[in-house]
Amino acid sequence: MTSLERGAHGRGTIALVDERPVTWSDLVRFHREMLVPDIERVLDARLAPIYRRFDDVDSHFDAIYQRLDRVESQIQSLSAAVKRV
Repeated sequence: MTSLERGAHGRGTIALVDERPVTWSDLVRFHREMLVPDIERVLDARLAPIYRRFDDVDSHFDAIYQRLDRVESQIQSLSAAVKRV
């Protein structure tokens, strides 16, 4: 049986308790507990600026839609005024 632990620097270590071969479930557990958190940490750090940029773009689109909504309502009111005249 293997024991998966976090080392002194946050990195994973494998302590072999016995001499049995490593099984698929051992590899899956190692991947899930050791590799995935490191990969997620690296990806989150790399993608954070991109996510912030998308947030900026979304806010700009929201502002444009608000302005277009105001323009549309003004056009409708002007159209109604022209019809009355």
